Amino acid sequence: MTADSPATPRDDNSGGEPAPKYQCIRCTGPFAAVPETSLGRPPGPQGYHLEAVKPGIFWISAGGYDTMFIVTEQGVIVIDAPPALRSMLVPAIQSVTSQPVTHVIYSHSHFDHIGAADIYPADAVRIAQENTATTLQQYQDHRRPLPTITFVEEHTLEVGGSRLELRYRGNIHQPGNIFIYESRQKVLMLVDVIFPGWVPFRNLAVANDVHEYLRAHDLVLTYDFDVMVCGHLTRHGTRADVETQREYVQQLRTASRKALATVRIEEVATRTGTENIWALMNGYFEDAVDAVTRDMLTTPTSDGRLWTERLGGADVWTPHHAFSMIQALRVENPD
Repeated sequence: MTADSPATPRDDNSGGEPAPKYQCIRCTGPFAAVPETSLGRPPGPQGYHLEAVKPGIFWISAGGYDTMFIVTEQGVIVIDAPPALRSMLVPAIQSVTSQPVTHVIYSHSHFDHIGAADIYPADAVRIAQENTATTLQQYQDHRRPLPTITFVEEHTLEVGGSRLELRYRGNIHQPGNIFIYESRQKVLMLVDVIFPGWVPFRNLAVANDVHEYLRAHDLVLTYDFDVMVCGHLTRHGTRADVETQREYVQQLRTASRKALATVRIEEVATRTGTENIWALMNGYFEDAVDAVTRDMLTTPTSDGRLWTERLGGADVWTPHHAFSMIQALRVENPD
């Protein structure tokens, strides 16, 4: 097994009952069945699913990417423009209102979420956190027009009776990634942090700072919301989804700390020798990732089920999450 590959199961005959085995996979499977609670509405014949999650607030999903827009009496506020929805966003908006898009909010600078922002009117007001604006200024990508309004920590947008609170709360995914909150109807949008019904995207959602990413789960739960739009997958989220993912990453952190305390590089050296340092370190990481993956996939969770029974993709990406967590703990050594 490499640090980026699922572990190979092995029996533990150290006494008592053998440890339960987890099913390892390669890119071709076999994969654990996706829990029913992870599945959402499939795209319709037009290629997307459109749903009014609250009066005037619409969620749109193409199956792997999603976003939302808000229809007001003074225009439409839209958040992001995933290229996966390039041909669908404007028709979807026009299917429910004749109001023009007047405001565009960028959740962050990543192309897979705002790479089709050129579909909106050129005179629309575009709002982003200053880190996002700086990054886009460097890219000079016509598909991601520069924001016209930027802010450092907070910005409130009020249009036609809708009030959106935009807030930057640190490097929880990449610098500039913001919370977007419609407080009157209790709708929260935060992209690339929570993955409703699934484990996070590979390597803890490629978070720029793993420890800030973990903290984000607690920050999300400080908001009073009952609908959450997360940027990915086939359904919008709930508070329960956030609590479940928080349990997963916290258990991952605990298991990774345990592995760092118990996996001995001296024992690895008996297999690899010490001359080839990279072989030695690779063996060390393999053993640590294997230990964390075994712990995560064989230990019952708070409701008695395994993670493969609660979150889609737990068997696929837990080894990758384990590597990222081990690295963050080993290199940064936080309290």
